[in-house]
Formats: sequence, structure tokens, C-alpha cells
Amino acid sequence: MDTTPEEAAQVVALLQQGLSQRAVAAQLHLSQSAVSRVYRRFQETGAFNRRPRTGRHRCTSERDDRFIVSTSLRNRHLTGVDVQQELRRVRQVAVSEWTVRRRLKEANLTPKRPASGPKLTAGHRQARLQFAREHLDWSIAQWRSVLFTDECRVCLHGSDRRGRVYRRPGERFAQCCFAETVAYGGGSCMMWAGISLEGKTALVFVPGGGRGGGLTADRYITDILLGHVVPYAEFVGEDFVLMHDNARCHTARVSRQFLREKELRTMDWPALSPDLNPIEHLWDELKRRVRARNPVPASVDELKTALLEEWDGIPQETVKKLISVIFGLIGLLTLISTTYDINHCFLLKRDPKTANALYRSFSVYTNCKRLVTVTSSPSTIECLDGIRVLAMAWVILGHTYSTLGAFPLANPLARQEWLESWHSILITAAPITVDTFFLLSGLLVVYTTAGKFKRMDLIKNVHLFYLNRLLRMFPILAAAILLIASWYNHVADGPYWSVFASKVDRCRTYWWSTLLYVQNYTNQSKMCVGQGWYLAVDMQLHILSPLVLFWVLSGRRAAWTSMTLVLIASLTAATVYNAVNGFSAKIVGNTRDYFRLYYMNTLTRASPFFVGMLYGYVLYLTKNQKLHLKKPLLLALWSISTLILTCTILVTYPVQQSSWRHRLADTMLNSFLRPLWAAAVGWIVFACHKGYGGPLNWFLSLRFWKVPARLSYAMYIFHYAILNIVNYTHLAPVHFSDEAFLFRFIADFSLALFVAFFATLLIDSPCSTLIKMALTQGRKEVQQKTTEKNAEAEIVSNVYTDKSRL
Repeated sequence: MDTTPEEAAQVVALLQQGLSQRAVAAQLHLSQSAVSRVYRRFQETGAFNRRPRTGRHRCTSERDDRFIVSTSLRNRHLTGVDVQQELRRVRQVAVSEWTVRRRLKEANLTPKRPASGPKLTAGHRQARLQFAREHLDWSIAQWRSVLFTDECRVCLHGSDRRGRVYRRPGERFAQCCFAETVAYGGGSCMMWAGISLEGKTALVFVPGGGRGGGLTADRYITDILLGHVVPYAEFVGEDFVLMHDNARCHTARVSRQFLREKELRTMDWPALSPDLNPIEHLWDELKRRVRARNPVPASVDELKTALLEEWDGIPQETVKKLISVIFGLIGLLTLISTTYDINHCFLLKRDPKTANALYRSFSVYTNCKRLVTVTSSPSTIECLDGIRVLAMAWVILGHTYSTLGAFPLANPLARQEWLESWHSILITAAPITVDTFFLLSGLLVVYTTAGKFKRMDLIKNVHLFYLNRLLRMFPILAAAILLIASWYNHVADGPYWSVFASKVDRCRTYWWSTLLYVQNYTNQSKMCVGQGWYLAVDMQLHILSPLVLFWVLSGRRAAWTSMTLVLIASLTAATVYNAVNGFSAKIVGNTRDYFRLYYMNTLTRASPFFVGMLYGYVLYLTKNQKLHLKKPLLLALWSISTLILTCTILVTYPVQQSSWRHRLADTMLNSFLRPLWAAAVGWIVFACHKGYGGPLNWFLSLRFWKVPARLSYAMYIFHYAILNIVNYTHLAPVHFSDEAFLFRFIADFSLALFVAFFATLLIDSPCSTLIKMALTQGRKEVQQKTTEKNAEAEIVSNVYTDKSRL
């Protein structure tokens, strides 16, 4: 046994210390002969290491080695035996196959399975190079809009020929080392899917057989494009790009015509380039997951089930776990707080006022009692509750028709006929109800602020004004974003579900634009909370409102002048903007630019807010005063208000006709219809509050409206998600009819009310309590007005309470 240099050095050192060779061998666990050889070598050469030996002579010369390498490089497909025979034929040198392999390995040439791919011509290579150059400078944002699609065939008993087995000599045909094959793969299925940086589509199985799995151009349009690509494109927005290869069903004339009609852009894909498509890697991963299942699928049906399950499992983001922890913590706080509250009030039978407000903040009992307790005061505008609830119902009704009607219909012609008929006017006019909320926001911001602030006090406390507005809207909105970003795509399933679930990635990417209330200008086609554009516009108007409130608090003349000038400036700017851009007045079927540049634009939606500020100031001036209006004046005002409301609704009928072409009328309607509606609704609020509403005031002031009005903000946030959850679980085209959609509206409204109740109870109410405690520095009663500081905190809190809910 030879020794290492370290062992040899130790041997010499110990021997020089006087130890015997036997003792050194025992200590270092070496043989005595090895110790003797080391010491003899040291005495002869003065070194520990063995002298280098010449070794066995190479059976090939340097020239032979170069020949072996050059022969292999000239034809990479030659085997070791082929190179061996060529060396023997040309240079008359006989060596073994292993010698040839060693020489090639010394030249860094090792045998590998060749990568396979389509046979490319010079034109194909040029097209691939051109494609790479065109997309070399694309940003991540551009690639995010591309949907990569492809079809793939999976055999039941197929093999990718990548598997390896470790076997002993003679075990080649052993059962444990043998892979059985079945003719034609034992059955197969053809599937289609698409992936993008925003998410992935559903896995669609294409029925039929033959090449392409029976995917014809007609079937590609109905089953793939119409059922999955078009809804996905609507979610992505105007930047959507479809990538599909040059298969016959993709390039057929009818397919290209359909894509042009739907305004879907396609990526010019070079021929014979499947390796450029990133979905190929996902196909490999999917097949590996299916083959790794235990037991393996035994039939085509089991194979399809396995493919669907594994497809849904790619990937599983850890963000869901984090968000689950957040909501789990809320549930734990609710349980602890409710237990404390019940123990204090019922078991110990103590006065609830003596309980710790912080410990009770998440109590279900206290928050539920506070939520359903109905109180009123002379300064409260009672009719606002009824208006708020009815307006919210109209919003949900309009969204029920718009979301469900956008799906594939069993009777699409019936929808078009309905759209141009009188039956549709309540639905086509539904977007006007948003201006009711803008009116109420402007009205309340003046009514609750004027008289309680002086203009310098407003400037000093403007940070509280903004902070309260942001904090009170934040909890429910943030909860909705967290839910959409985590559990949204696991609530249900259906043929269109993957398209709907793409909103998960959208919320994970663009959540910040929603929470900063800028999504009406940023990422407009990729909103996390689609209806949140209203919150953005409303927040932006409230940010600007102190500029007007400063003059409102400076005296009557300054107040009237400032609010009138702001309203006139808003109307003028909106009119010029509409005239320059030439927006159509119709809502249904309008272009994306209409919604992006007009419908969600703060400039064009500001006038109802300023109309509301005027009404709020009038209500403030007449507060605690009994007005005496003459009957002719009342009759005239009620007639004008009713006429405006009626005409606003009826005018949508001619506008929605396909023959409508009146640009000047469009400009006037877009500029003045919404402030006129706000003025008419504002008169209803004023008349009802001042005792001139009659039966209408009685109806709008019913206590029945109190609780739904408190839930209206949460209803607005969650109702659109509820509609989509129900809609995207449909298994077949929807039959369009007013009766069916009306029943759907009743169900949607009830479900939204149910969800909003628990969202308000578990999230909004506790957060509101904590915010009030923070603003009053831990004092239990916000309503105390013994100090100026507490009064200011109460005023700001009341302003926010009135404005934060729709």
C-alpha cells in the first residue's frame, strides 16, 4: 500500500524523533514495509514522494490523436467504432474502441444524444433570425401581453425516451429494467392551452382523431378563440397579442377573418419553429408530472383527469399562504375579541361601557349590534339612504346584464334586437347612476364641513381630512385585492375559469395603482378591481376639494363665486375635450378609447361632484330653517326634475340605434347630460330633506334602507367579483332574456348584500373603531366636544363616514 505525501512526511518526522518503524506503523495505521519504503526513499532521494514513472507507452502518436479528433469533427454522427475503423483504414493503426473514446474525451468531445428539431431551409433560418432581431428590444411589459398557445398530443403509454435504469450485467431483459410499449401509444388525447406572464388559460381537449386531433378551423374558432382567447384578450386589454403557429386551422381564411373582426393582433411566427415557443417547456413539465403519478393513468379518461389536475397545479404560489395567514389572523382576533365581549357583558354581567374599546374592536357581537342599530338626528339627511341603496341596485343590475351578456349566447341576435328596443333603456341608462354617487360625495363634503371649520382650521387640519379619507376606504379595498390575488382562482371552476383567474396575476402586479387611486390613468386595461375607477375619480376630486372649500368657508359671496366658477370651468373643459375627441354618447358597444379617455376621466366626470357641492352649500345655509316655498314654484321644480330624469333615461334609446350618427349631439350629451342628472337628483334630496318630498320622502327615508346603505360601499367593492365568479362557471352558452337576467339580478344583489355584511362586520367595522381611537388618542367617545381637538377629530370622522360609503 502506497502512502500519501502527508503520511510520508509524518513517517519521516516520527522516525527522526527516535521512534521505531514498528511504533510508527502502529501509530499511523500503516504496514511496517510501507514505513520502511518511505524512510529508504527519503534516505536515497531526500524527498517524500515517489519518483515519477514513465508509465505505459501510448499506442497512438500525436498525429494519430489529431486524426481521431478531426475525423469526429468532420462528421459528428460517427460512432467510436466508425472512427476506430477509419483510423485503421487510413493510418493502419489498430486500437480499441475505448482508446478512441479516451482520445475524444481528452479533446472535450463526449457522446450526447443529438438535439432534434425540424429540418430548416435557408429561408427558414433567415425568418427565425429576423424574428429574433425584431423582438430583441421588447420590454417585459410588451411580452406580458403575449399569449403563447399551442396544441399537444399525449399518449397513454408514451415515453419521452429520457428515462434511465441502473442494471447489472445480464439484466437487460429483466422485468424491473424493461419498458413495455403499446401499439400507437395505447390511445391519446389532443389538448390546447395558452400561457403568458399574466397566467395561463384552461386546458382544452380537442375531440376527434387524425392529424391535429380533429381541430378544424371552425372548431378552432368556436372552441378555442371564441371560448378562451377572446375573453382572455378582454381581460388583458388593448395590448393583447396572440401567438399561434402556422397550423392549417390557425392560418385558414375563416380564422384570419375572425381575428380581424375581433381586432385581435397576432404575432408573425416563423415557420417550423416550435422550439421558440415557451409553452413547449410547460408541456414537458406536464408530461413528467403525469408520468410520476402513482398509480399511472390506465385509460384515456384517467389520462385527461390527470392532465387537468396537474395543469391546475402549475404553479402554486406561496403568496396564497401569506394572505391566508393575514385572514387567519383576522379570524383569530375576531374570536378573541368576541370571547372577551361576551364574557364581559353576559358572563360577568358588567356594563358594556366599562369594557376596553380596543379589546372589543373585533367583537362580532358589538360590531353587529352597532351595524343594525338604527338612529337618526335632525341634521341627518334621511332620504340619502334610500337613494344610495336604489342607486347601488341599479349599478348591480347594469353589471349583471353587461357581464353576463358578454358571454357566448345561445341567441346572440336576440341580444342585438333587445339592445335597440325600448326594453333596454333601463339597462343602457344604468351608467348614469354613477353620477348620483358623485353628486352625493360633493354634497356631503360641503354639508358636513361648512360651519364646523374656519378656513384656516381647514388648512391646519387638511392632513387629517386626507388621512381619514384614505384610511376609511383602505380596509375593504385592501381585503378585496388580497382575496383576488390569492383565493380568487380557487373558488370554483368551469370552461372559462382560467380566463377569469388571470385577474389573480393582474392584482399581484398592479395592486399599487388601485390602492393609490390612479388606476383610471395607469394600467387602465389591467385593473385589479375593475369598478375601482370610480373610487379613483372620487378620491382625486376629494383631494382637490379643499381648494374650493377654502373659499366656501370664506363667506357667502366667495362660496357662490368659487363653486359657480369651478362648475362652469368643468363644463367648458369637458365640452371642449369631448368636441375634440368626438366620443360617441352610446355606452354599450363603444370603443375602448371611450372608456379609457372619457368614461374614467376625472375631467369629464367632475361636474356632478361640483353640482353636489352647490346643493351641499344650499342645505348648509338652510340648516335648521323652515322654508316656505310656494306651490307653483314647487310644481315647476318637481316638473323640471322629473322631466330631466325621464329624458336622461329615454335619450339612450335613439343613441343606441345602429343608425345613430350625430357628433354634435354626442358632444352635448356627453358634456351636459350627467350634470343635469345630478341637478335633478339634487333637487329630490333638497326637497325631501326640507319636507317637500311627500310620499317619495317617506319611501326614501324608511328605516328599511339604513342597514343596506351602510353596506353599500362593501357591496360596490365585492359585487363585480361575485358576478364574475357566477358567470365564469357556466358550462354552456347563456340564453338571453329579460326574465332570466332579472332573476339573476335578484340573486346577485342578495349575494352581494350577504358578502358585504360579513366584510363590513369582520373588516370595516373593527378598522373604523381602531381609526377613531387613533384619531382621538385612545379616548373612548369620539362625540365629546369638550376640547377643540376632539371636535375636529369628530368632524373629520363624520365627513368620512358620510362619504366613504356609496
